[in-house]
Amino acid sequence: MWLLYIAGFIVLLIVIVRADARRKDRQLQAYRKEYDELLKKYGYVQAREHCPHRAVTFSQTGIPGVVTMTRKWCKICGKDLGAAHLKESLWGNRWE
Repeated sequence: MWLLYIAGFIVLLIVIVRADARRKDRQLQAYRKEYDELLKKYGYVQAREHCPHRAVTFSQTGIPGVVTMTRKWCKICGKDLGAAHLKESLWGNRWE
């Protein structure tokens, strides 16, 4: 009987994870559609300047253990947004 509960819980987790991934994908598609409109309006160079940079990703460069720099990039236009800063709080640290 307890195996049935565990299987049900696992199925519920899979459904939640897939729904969240689908929501994030739709949101990213909406941001890209907005950026396409900016491309049509301003052209390639100016559109990157007008991009609101709502979706960002982080990358680390350098020699691990010696010097590591974390950079922030826009997922939509690909612009380098500069160095990322680690924000510390009581509930955990996060990059901004």
